[in-house]
Amino acid sequence: MDDYKQSAIRHFESAEILHNQQKYDTSAHLLGLAAECAIKDKCKITRADLTGVNGHLPDLFRIALRKVDMHHDRALHTLLKKNFFANWSINDRYSSDGKVTQEMLNNWFAETKQIFRHTGIKKK
Repeated sequence: MDDYKQSAIRHFESAEILHNQQKYDTSAHLLGLAAECAIKDKCKITRADLTGVNGHLPDLFRIALRKVDMHHDRALHTLLKKNFFANWSINDRYSSDGKVTQEMLNNWFAETKQIFRHTGIKKK
């Protein structure tokens, strides 16, 4: 069984360690996965919901928007409509070092923390 909540925390904590070691590209990759896991946990997204898409950002935001009750979770709904993780791609895991700048990474850390707040994910 998938444990998206635990995975989100694990990926975020690993991203912090790599950030401190100035391994920005891998840190950024893990931040995107942390954000994805938090959204999948909160929105109860299953593998069946992901049929025909890769299940990663930005496609995941569109899937999550269909599952979030705007009346009961307006803050998360608004958050999902923002252009979070601009320029982030799951395919960057194959890119050469140096694609991610410290500024990009800092933005993605802030966005992931915001996603965690709105999805109820709390770091240890």
